[in-house]
Amino acid sequence: MIKYTEKIIPEVFHWRNKIAAHLSAVDPYMEDNSAMLEVSLMNPISWSNPHYYASAFNWSNMEGSSNLKQWSVVEIFDRLKPRYWPEIELK
Repeated sequence: MIKYTEKIIPEVFHWRNKIAAHLSAVDPYMEDNSAMLEVSLMNPISWSNPHYYASAFNWSNMEGSSNLKQWSVVEIFDRLKPRYWPEIELK
């Protein structure tokens, strides 16, 4: 299931592993630069009409930049809806 999730919604998978499930700052990997560690503590949510987005900006410092991709729950739902919930219509 993990490989499937990583393949289908990689932006959410990566965000989950770096921010939601366990902060990178608490248990960093070798590839995590200080910018990734810092942004893992911020969890930025932003609005860009018509949706809210997680990780809508990259954090940079002298050592590098975070590499999280922005994503929206509504856009992810729209992408997965034909396969899992074709009968549902958001209004």
